[in-house]
Amino acid sequence: MIKQLKYSDHEFPQNLKKIPNPPKTIYYEGNIKLLNTPIISIIGSRKCTKSGQAITKKFAKELVAQRITIASGMAIGIDAQAHLETLKQGGKTIAVLPSGLLNIYPEENKDLYKEIIKKDGLAITEYPNEKQAESKTFLERNRIVSGISIGILIIEAMHRSGTSVTAKYAIEQGKKVFAIPHEINNKNGKGTNELIRKGAILITKTKEIFQEYEFLEYKEKAKKLIKLKNSKLEISEKRRIKTLKKKKSPKQENIKYQKLKNQENKTKNKLENQQNKIHKEQEKQKNKKYKNQKNQEHKKLEKKQCNNEEYKEIYNLINETPITIDEIKEKTNKKISEINSILFMLEIEDYIEKTQGGYKCKPK
Repeated sequence: MIKQLKYSDHEFPQNLKKIPNPPKTIYYEGNIKLLNTPIISIIGSRKCTKSGQAITKKFAKELVAQRITIASGMAIGIDAQAHLETLKQGGKTIAVLPSGLLNIYPEENKDLYKEIIKKDGLAITEYPNEKQAESKTFLERNRIVSGISIGILIIEAMHRSGTSVTAKYAIEQGKKVFAIPHEINNKNGKGTNELIRKGAILITKTKEIFQEYEFLEYKEKAKKLIKLKNSKLEISEKRRIKTLKKKKSPKQENIKYQKLKNQENKTKNKLENQQNKIHKEQEKQKNKKYKNQKNQEHKKLEKKQCNNEEYKEIYNLINETPITIDEIKEKTNKKISEINSILFMLEIEDYIEKTQGGYKCKPK
């Protein structure tokens, strides 16, 4: 049965109330209590590789073993793999849809939707039951994927993908972004590598996710004890006693101490020299950057050419002087949600950048 919660309702999820531009209403089916559990959203490319599928299964399986709820967007590819593996392992999963719950998107995953509900999982959306998915709703959906979680794990992502949009939302919401590193020639990993370069947390093990949260405790698997024979234990003990008996004379000890002291001084001097070199190089780079900035101030900014008709109206308003969303709204009469979506895409495609004073265009 599909139910709904309004923002003003006491039961409305607190984690969604805290995000910028929270949904006014959420429609859901399944176990709503899952929103109060620790959630990690696993996301990635629709056209995922076999390696990406295997990595998704590995992390989903291990996170479920640690009693973590797995969320994703139920899209084809990494998302679906995350949901499927979670169910296979007996875990709990949440699907966040870009459409109404009576108009499941994608249609290929209708059976997966039913299985999630059957296995005490949860499906949520901010759209009325019959609403169809469209480009705008995918972007809006992504902020909920990150909003309900304590962090997002990006398995695979192409350059300038929807996954990158979710990462941007997560950062704005103060959530942690984890990413799997990829080979530099792998197009499916260009997005993840770029996110790591910009500050996403590189991980290769599930335990590394837990190390980022003080309130989570990683439970190690029980290790098998290796029983040693008495004879081996006896031999080890004899060697230990024999070593203790080999005491050096005071003179030998003094010579050893002097050698260690000299070595310590050499190491200390070496480190100081390296630090001085680094400091000088940093000062050099700082001065160089300052000069470049000064030179740039005297150059007239040339905008990139944007050929996307959907973005042009807003892009033409953005110049080297920052402009706010409210100013854009006054000049275009567009909805805030629509402006936000377009600004995100322009930012992803490297046309503009967000500053303290608003948005400004990037140089050609």
